[in-house]
Amino acid sequence: ESSDGVEVEQEVASSSLLHVDFHDEAWVKEVFFGGQPWILHCLQGHTSVEQEVPDVLRESAFELRSMATFGTISCWERLPSSQKTLAQRFSLPKPPLTLAIANGDAPVPVDLASVVGAEELREKASPHLAAKITPIDGLAGFKAFCSKRKSCLVVGYRSAATLRAANRILAPLLEQRRGLRAVALDTSDWQLRLDERFAKQRPVIGSTRADLLCLSRGEAPPVPSNRRLAKASSEALSGVARHGQRGGAWMQGERLEESEAAAFLDRCQDGKDLTSLLDVPWIAHRKKGSPSPSPSPPTKASRKTKSKPSAKWRKKNSSQPDSGKKMDVDGYEFVEL
Repeated sequence: ESSDGVEVEQEVASSSLLHVDFHDEAWVKEVFFGGQPWILHCLQGHTSVEQEVPDVLRESAFELRSMATFGTISCWERLPSSQKTLAQRFSLPKPPLTLAIANGDAPVPVDLASVVGAEELREKASPHLAAKITPIDGLAGFKAFCSKRKSCLVVGYRSAATLRAANRILAPLLEQRRGLRAVALDTSDWQLRLDERFAKQRPVIGSTRADLLCLSRGEAPPVPSNRRLAKASSEALSGVARHGQRGGAWMQGERLEESEAAAFLDRCQDGKDLTSLLDVPWIAHRKKGSPSPSPSPPTKASRKTKSKPSAKWRKKNSSQPDSGKKMDVDGYEFVEL
């Protein structure tokens, strides 16, 4: 009876391991970019020797099924469309190789050499599989984790306490919405560059509530390049956004409530109720301690009330010697002192 029980357990474990066919590129794309957590063991093609999957993966596949989907895939076979292998696409190391994949991020190799049980595997892989809000520290990161993704949630904050409060509500919601990538942006250091008309839709909220911005992109025909034509109908623009073209939406409301946040994340992940964006969103450093702008040239009204122009503006043909670069403006010249 005990041997029968062992055989049943082995059959259950084996059935919990899926083989991802690399010829099915739609499936491969969903596995690597869909956001759902996977543990994949890489197989080598063109070998006459049957390749063994590590025992710890077979034994853990059923027990850890709530953490990730377990499977195998050929990492050194050329994909039909690109003629590149997955190893080339992601710069993977040599075998033996097991990957943790989640959130649409690049796969992370997991070293199984010292792993002997399901709990050890959970401890080693779970940090790479958890839904997360990734801090953004530059434009490259913003592009990689947000603007190039199909759906992205930007959590704007000005204090650590605000980010922690938002994370308590958003983290559990993101676990159930793996197609939505979330990033954290310190808006005291970084400024979002958005369409002017869309930026005006940003709600006025208190300092203790994080800004939530949804950005989504798809494969619909582009918005007309003629801006006057593109702006002619807000209804038409909203339709384009719903059908997948780059769009965005702000979460409204003064407080961050779980139910409202869940509904907002659902709409963002599905690309619904968005305003079409004419420009690609990007970020830039806020300028701190920047010099004051150059003074404006004197107006006609100021000339009547003042006996002479300001120190940096003087009438042409003045007897004062030149001391810098000059620029003519309505009978006056600006001199850089």
